[in-house]
Amino acid sequence: MKTLSVSIFLILSVAFVVTPSYAEQLKPGMANTVTLADGSVVYDLNGEWDAVIDNGAYGISKDIIKITQEGNKFVGIKLIGNQWVGKGKETIRGELQGDGFKSLEGYTAAEGWLPCDGKILDGGNKIVDQSEVKSINLTVVETLTRK
Repeated sequence: MKTLSVSIFLILSVAFVVTPSYAEQLKPGMANTVTLADGSVVYDLNGEWDAVIDNGAYGISKDIIKITQEGNKFVGIKLIGNQWVGKGKETIRGELQGDGFKSLEGYTAAEGWLPCDGKILDGGNKIVDQSEVKSINLTVVETLTRK
């Protein structure tokens, strides 16, 4: 029994050491971050982002999205635009929490604002989000890369 207990302890110890942490702990002063009034740290998404939007059967489009952030809330507008979401129109918005999103929405011509699943990657230099446009059976995947 003692051998079994030691074996289980060793397996669990290795699992905790080898398994990477899912959430990166952001700290004040880290690149691409901002410290909020309450002392919490979130990514600073302000600026222009190259956008590649995979619209499934409707093709891939490219744009530039300018994100403006106040505190932990942000909005992104298209700088080029297309027939579905024109130049100067909002295309993404959300609220940040820690190293990710508390909420995230993307705009679609077919259904308006839709909830998205998204991740912030590469130390705050990349955003990948996905939304489901159910009325036309379409999954939209958007990849934003900081300019």
